Amino acid sequence: MQKKAKAVFVDDSVYDYISDLCDATRHNENISLGVSPRGALALCRIAKAWACYKGREYVVPQDVRDFFSHVCSHRISLSAKGRLSGLAAESVLDEILGSVKCPENEEKR
Repeated sequence: MQKKAKAVFVDDSVYDYISDLCDATRHNENISLGVSPRGALALCRIAKAWACYKGREYVVPQDVRDFFSHVCSHRISLSAKGRLSGLAAESVLDEILGSVKCPENEEKR
């Protein structure tokens, strides 16, 4: 199963989307330490595994969206402003998901 998941295709637009999401965590005023490159790789791996589980040989942006908060919530540190505002990491990440342009969910076959 691991070999099958590793072989799942990821389009450049999805790689760019993962990069943009992780980059947005490093430029958010409520986050003092954003998602690292290792975190971006983990997000890509889970998206590939999820696509494989769903029976696809390719990742769609929704696969990334489905796991962004789960993978990244423990990989960020909220800033003092974020903590004092009572924000949760998940809510900040959800805000980022809403602000970063998502590529179209076009199926690649």
